[in-house]
Amino acid sequence: MNYFLCRMKKIFFVLAALQIFSSAKSQSNSSFNVIPLPYSYQATGETMKLSGNVSIKVNTPHLNPIVDYFKAYLSKMYSLHVVQTASLSQPCQIEFFEPYESDNESYMLTMNKNQIQISGSPAGIFYGVQSLIQLMIGNEDEHSVYIPCYNIIDQPR
Repeated sequence: MNYFLCRMKKIFFVLAALQIFSSAKSQSNSSFNVIPLPYSYQATGETMKLSGNVSIKVNTPHLNPIVDYFKAYLSKMYSLHVVQTASLSQPCQIEFFEPYESDNESYMLTMNKNQIQISGSPAGIFYGVQSLIQLMIGNEDEHSVYIPCYNIIDQPR
């Protein structure tokens, strides 16, 4: 009988520990609603607000179809006027760039309250835009969008 109680206690503690760990994991992901879940993400604690005119720059012309898609999305969903800057030295709110070496479909999304940078392969940048769109919280009264800031790295797994 003593052996049985000892085994039951062990099983109970294992199940309780599993419940606690799974509960903590689900709570940590509950405020981060990006699907599929990126390889790595870290909240910065800041929030960016986009309203009125939004400036975007791109380091290479072959990313323009992705940028045009994103510009159309911001215009249609949030009534934002998006301006693509011609000069790479000009300050902007959102920057798209393809580094010299990038793995297929990987991206890095870096955000703070003043600027968003999306870098990676063209396919990766497209996926980075999809992650960014999922983070956006619109305010129809203000014609603006709020974005909780994260540093995100994703790659094929």
